[in-house]
Amino acid sequence: MAITHVSTDTSGTVDAGAGTDTTNALPASLAENDIVFIAISCDSELSADGVAAGQGWNDIYHSNSALPGHHIAYKVMGATPDADVTINQNGTSVQTWVMAAFRGVDTVTPLDATPTSA
Repeated sequence: MAITHVSTDTSGTVDAGAGTDTTNALPASLAENDIVFIAISCDSELSADGVAAGQGWNDIYHSNSALPGHHIAYKVMGATPDADVTINQNGTSVQTWVMAAFRGVDTVTPLDATPTSA
């Protein structure tokens, strides 16, 4: 099966001072075994920000001290695909993110290289 792009969502932004977690809709038209990637960028450290724990996301890279902060993760959708994701947000940062969903990706080994950060 060829890898195909399902959909992308670029609407996510949280302003400084919100200080609360934000629930955001995942890209549309998800099906079982689709893989959703999320990339979050922040104007400060991401020590407390990023995809909330306990939602089944797999970290590709999560900076805890880099400036600007960044978090990249993926999740394989189950039989009933998720509708949303919770993004942690502290009261001192501005965050923005993009999510993209793909179909036909190897769900056992979706990444074929070791992630590195410059």
